[in-house]
Amino acid sequence: MKHLNNLAITAAVLLAFVLAGCASARHAPPPAEDPVHNKLNVTVNHSYDVAWKTLIEYVRSSFFVIDNFDKSAGVITLSFGGSHTAEYIDCGPFTTRSKEVKYSGPYSSFLEQYAGAKLQGKLNIFVTELGPKQTRVKVNAQYTFKAPLTKPAEWAFESGFYATVALTQEHKAAGGPQTRTCQPTYKAENAVIQAIKPLF
Repeated sequence: MKHLNNLAITAAVLLAFVLAGCASARHAPPPAEDPVHNKLNVTVNHSYDVAWKTLIEYVRSSFFVIDNFDKSAGVITLSFGGSHTAEYIDCGPFTTRSKEVKYSGPYSSFLEQYAGAKLQGKLNIFVTELGPKQTRVKVNAQYTFKAPLTKPAEWAFESGFYATVALTQEHKAAGGPQTRTCQPTYKAENAVIQAIKPLF
């Protein structure tokens, strides 16, 4: 336990040097996204049963973990994002050339590697019968990205939105951007929409 505590302290000190004390560290916010809600709410020309079966068969063989599903309520709840965070969220690129760490790549991956960051993704699929051969499928994901060894420590947002957090005074003193912004890449949402495209 003492060894693990020492490792955590070392990582925190190292990260503080990189994020706060290095003028060569650069972070660029991700580009703004156009509204995507209409792309995540589609109507298929098939019955409710066919749409539901197609979705269940897909998620059972996908990268998602099924948390819960209720056919009578028309809701499927999934989890994703335990690793490879940059596939699911875009926090912009980050570069540092400090003596302690040399890194260039996604900011989310940097936090994942050096700050113990983890992404908790939840995706809800809502299935609604519109008629005998018409069904609406709506997808919405919630993202919680936590980096316990640094401040700011959490970004929370959902499909179609982003989260921007201000840096601490210590980190602002290093110069460069005064905030950090993260948003979806839409890999999770688009995977579900692609799975039901044959029903369009």
